Amino acid sequence: MTTPRLPEGEYPFASARFPLSEMAMMEAPADLERLLKKAAEENGMEIIRDDPVELTCRAPGFPDATFLAWLPSDSDRLHILAPKDKVRGRA
Repeated sequence: MTTPRLPEGEYPFASARFPLSEMAMMEAPADLERLLKKAAEENGMEIIRDDPVELTCRAPGFPDATFLAWLPSDSDRLHILAPKDKVRGRA
């Protein structure tokens, strides 16, 4: 699996933005994956394979959260860009 090449900059993770150098790609936890796919559907956004997209989701009791999501062509699991200290099981 080849992760997308992203330009330097700041990227979203939940309610904050981080420099790309502090982040890594990982499989989204199953609950978050369902929430992001539902948010994309409700907002009329299409998750296109191998094309990173910023998705914002809402959950009861939590503020809006935005993630950079990516659906690789060789996986059925949604991946997200996350701060390295939060990554479990890198993509």
